[in-house]
Amino acid sequence: MNPVSTIISDLLSGVDQAGARFVEVLYKRIGLYSENLFFAMLVLYVVIWGYMQIFGRSTASPLEAAWRLGRAMFIYWMVTNWAPFSETIYTLVQSIPEVLANRIVQTISSTTGTQVSSVDAVPAMFDALYEATLRVVPELYTSVLTDFFGALLAIIIIIFTLLFIGVAVAAIIAAKVLLFIILALGPVWIIMALFNYSFKFTEGFFTVTANLVVQQLLIYGFLGFYYYMVQLSVSAMEGGAGTD
Repeated sequence: MNPVSTIISDLLSGVDQAGARFVEVLYKRIGLYSENLFFAMLVLYVVIWGYMQIFGRSTASPLEAAWRLGRAMFIYWMVTNWAPFSETIYTLVQSIPEVLANRIVQTISSTTGTQVSSVDAVPAMFDALYEATLRVVPELYTSVLTDFFGALLAIIIIIFTLLFIGVAVAAIIAAKVLLFIILALGPVWIIMALFNYSFKFTEGFFTVTANLVVQQLLIYGFLGFYYYMVQLSVSAMEGGAGTD
């Protein structure tokens, strides 16, 4: 693995590890502090439901009553236990971007004849992108002394590529950090599912989470397309140079 992909791989891996620890610790603490809030909301829930039953404003069958009780117990279980949340929602939203990103990168790279076979395809793609840029440089100048403007253009292209890679990695990290914060506050959003009128906040939690996952996929998709265009440009330049 080349230095560029090594640095990026280590950086993304470090962010994932730190984020996983952050989410776990904060989720457990919020879940612990939320027990009293949950019981207060549960009492209010029972009082409101009982009031509606007594005054005939709502009718509930035994099956619906069992459903309401089961939902309350499920919410409490999810809020106060990290394991079920970690093994379901957290694992799902963390694995989807990485799995699909690897598929996107491998599919696009295969169309250019430069298959990225690495398991961690995203850092490998950055490496291939940087190497493709370096392949463009010899086509722009023969030497610094005889082609000053070609050398200057080559330097500008290399700097732009490095800046582009840095911005892309920063965008991925920003999406990951925002996702970590939203997931760490999971108990707050899950408790809101107890009442129908506050369930919109739980829906908002899933909507924001899905948006952040999609945002990462869009970044990976754009990087894959940019990588594809660079490879086509390199092939065209090398093909043109070979016919001279």
